[in-house]
Amino acid sequence: MQDGQPPMDLSDFFLAEEEKLSEQERTKRFEMAHTYTLYYLAQVYKNLEQFEKAGRYCHTTLQRQLEFNHFVPLEWAINAATLSQYYITKSCYMEGRHCLAAALVVAGLAGEVPSEAAAQESETESEKREQLRQKRAEIARCWIKYCLNLLQDAKKLLEVHVYSSVSVRNSGLKKTSLRL
Repeated sequence: MQDGQPPMDLSDFFLAEEEKLSEQERTKRFEMAHTYTLYYLAQVYKNLEQFEKAGRYCHTTLQRQLEFNHFVPLEWAINAATLSQYYITKSCYMEGRHCLAAALVVAGLAGEVPSEAAAQESETESEKREQLRQKRAEIARCWIKYCLNLLQDAKKLLEVHVYSSVSVRNSGLKKTSLRL
């Protein structure tokens, strides 16, 4: 292998020249193998309870899947919505919102929910309808958790701010009354 060329697959050594993959196809294969490696690392770190590393690898995996257009829309959307929940636990609301918004957009690539009439005519349409509705409901639940956590954190911050303001005012009153 020369510098700047994609790595060769083991099968490349046993194929006739005309049967070998193009350089572009070998590069694509290598990039997908790298993406899968990142995905597996995310799973390993999750099981080791190193959630920050797992989140980083999951985020990178999702980015690469989009970049190389190698994903199943509903599956990708659920993974992005799930990743948003990690960010929410870390109070990283911008990142969580970004994941949820991306999940909505990519879920839209899965197509429209088949009508009730179409679902009654075909079992596959019925299954598709149910799956789309279920996955979109999961994403909606993640949005609800996002909003609920955001409101709870805002309430805590407001309470701290109000308490510190009241404490400052009260300490000023005590000093004033002592001077009299």
